[in-house]
Amino acid sequence: MSGEVRAAVALEQGLDFQAIQLLCQEPGLTITGFVRAATESLPDLAQTRDPIVIVCRTPSPELLEFIRGAAEQRPERTHVVFFDGVANGFTRHAFAAGADDLVSADAMQPGSAAQVVFALEKA
Repeated sequence: MSGEVRAAVALEQGLDFQAIQLLCQEPGLTITGFVRAATESLPDLAQTRDPIVIVCRTPSPELLEFIRGAAEQRPERTHVVFFDGVANGFTRHAFAAGADDLVSADAMQPGSAAQVVFALEKA
């Protein structure tokens, strides 16, 4: 890793912090805040310039609307979707909504958090 990576995390509705335990413990990654991945949380992200890691399991129109809103709010900010589930076309929709990268991995498996950090570093 080239240095410390900072990011805020947006959790899909219904996920708890245990779902991102490995992400929080990843060396070289500083989590600067947490919000729920819901459009009503977008004002909480307005001031952060840190990249956003959007953690989700269930593709939904509401989640895509959150990704779109976050990307429109600060187009210069990096938005990485950490997806733990079956994509079924979600990848295409996530990129169309404004995601800069998508990491598809089991959030509880060793090495998955490192993939997120890599995506943040290359963005």
